[in-house]
Amino acid sequence: MKKLLFSIFFLYLNIVSISLFAQEDSISRELNKSIRVLSEPVVQLSDVVRLNERPQTHDTLTIPVDIRYVIHTKPVATTYEIKTLKAVNVTGDKLQELYRGQLSLGFGNYAKSFANLRFMSERSRRQQAGIDIYHYASAGKVKLESNQKVPAGYSTNYISAHGKLFKDKIVLSGSITPHLETVHMYGIETDSLIVPNNEIYDTTIAKKDSQRRIFSLTTQGMISSRDTKAEQYKHMQKILHDFTLITPKLYENHIALASEGSKKLEKMTVGYTSNFRWSSISFNPLDSVCSQNFSQLTLLPFITTSLENWNLHAGIKLSNVWGFKQFKAYPDIIFSYNYNNHALVPYLQYKGNLETYSLKDMYAENPYCIDSLMLQPTNFASIFKFGIQGKIAQNIPFNTFIGFSKAENMHFWINDALFTDTAQNKFNVVYDNTSIFTTGFETGIQQKAFSMNLRFQYSNYSLDSLQRAWHKPGLEGKYSIRYNIIHPRTNKNKLILRADVFYEDMRYAQQAFTQNEIKLAPLFDCNLGVEYYYSSVLIAFLDFNNLTATRYERFYQYPVQRFQIMFGITYSFSGLRK
Repeated sequence: MKKLLFSIFFLYLNIVSISLFAQEDSISRELNKSIRVLSEPVVQLSDVVRLNERPQTHDTLTIPVDIRYVIHTKPVATTYEIKTLKAVNVTGDKLQELYRGQLSLGFGNYAKSFANLRFMSERSRRQQAGIDIYHYASAGKVKLESNQKVPAGYSTNYISAHGKLFKDKIVLSGSITPHLETVHMYGIETDSLIVPNNEIYDTTIAKKDSQRRIFSLTTQGMISSRDTKAEQYKHMQKILHDFTLITPKLYENHIALASEGSKKLEKMTVGYTSNFRWSSISFNPLDSVCSQNFSQLTLLPFITTSLENWNLHAGIKLSNVWGFKQFKAYPDIIFSYNYNNHALVPYLQYKGNLETYSLKDMYAENPYCIDSLMLQPTNFASIFKFGIQGKIAQNIPFNTFIGFSKAENMHFWINDALFTDTAQNKFNVVYDNTSIFTTGFETGIQQKAFSMNLRFQYSNYSLDSLQRAWHKPGLEGKYSIRYNIIHPRTNKNKLILRADVFYEDMRYAQQAFTQNEIKLAPLFDCNLGVEYYYSSVLIAFLDFNNLTATRYERFYQYPVQRFQIMFGITYSFSGLRK
């Protein structure tokens, strides 16, 4: 009986084994299989810093394959053909040597000189430090309408030392920058019909009235969070101190504190920004409204949320100024909708701002203003803006908008006669309430070999009492292009061509004595620049400014230098390959 059962079981195993196959009888049919790719191929080459197109190295990739198969008792012959795999060819994209130092020197007409030295510490995950020394000056003259040549030189010099410390969760940074700027107040009145007693102002007599030095010492420190996770709290705190010296008797101490933070919750992001500034000057301002001290605190809590394609940022800005006794509250709202994967994004913005000005802010805007002047705050009661941004093509973004603003106590520059004798080479301010209508368009292209930017804006000022918005342009335009000629073998820059065109029109000024309206000539400035890369270490540059030699005035009676040219070299040193 046992032998019979064993024979039956053995016979059953042989019958079952006949139906097991490793491959089907017809080798023309594919295996019944499924392939799971865990990740894309990752190229790791020691000398690659930037690849235009990543090589597809499928031959070195290990792909786990899951195949359902069975066992066949006899082999099946297969056909195959051996092919040689092509090696990956990477040319021209080896890691360039890093340089810690760079020196640039240049010279040009109008007795121009340029020098810039920068030096950085070695790359580190823990710390970074550097120094930047800058000099740019001109000792040339310009010709006034009376054909009188006057010194119109200027200079900018600074030394900036900065550093960073990278901790586990925060970044500490700081810098100190002494800065010295010199300008010549050469914009004297030359019309004998306007100058009292037909006396032409002699700038050689009163040198103190024809040259101004502005010295500032800026010290700042900042601490910011380092975590990039969306759900983590992000924060930044910054402190800045500015000491600005105009003459031994005119100086200002200015302290600014800034703080911001945000945290992403489940459906929204909550955050805040806050700013505090304090200013103390050493002189009594000519404007009785201004005091020797003022301070301002601004706080803006906000929320940001998105629902499908709808985006909303909403907050309220609270601002109080001590010294001018002003408190204001403004909405801060930005609403947008993403259409067709950001191809069109209509947006709406409504906000306001109470803007104060330090002594340094004022001289940066107009270095030719009269002594002992301080600017009053400007209340931008409402700033409304509607626009559409998006993409004309995959790589051509655009933004077009219209805006309406209301400003109280906005300042405008006029030539002064009371404090400048007969020269009229300094500026005073007048104030007025205004409604401003603006519309504009901007677009650009950003590629490795070619980039272009175009911006256009029209502004119309409706004033309460003033005749014109003095020295404010009604029409502004800027067009800039940059083209890189790249070496075909090394894939590095060989020649860079740059062109910039600036245009401003509809600008008006007021004569000091007659108070007549003067329409300023359109500001048209065309610049051209060339950079030739002799090697990765040595670069030669050539710049042409005001290529058309157009005569225009940024401020009334201050004609700019006309055709300008500067040439020089840039040398990199102290290389590293870490």
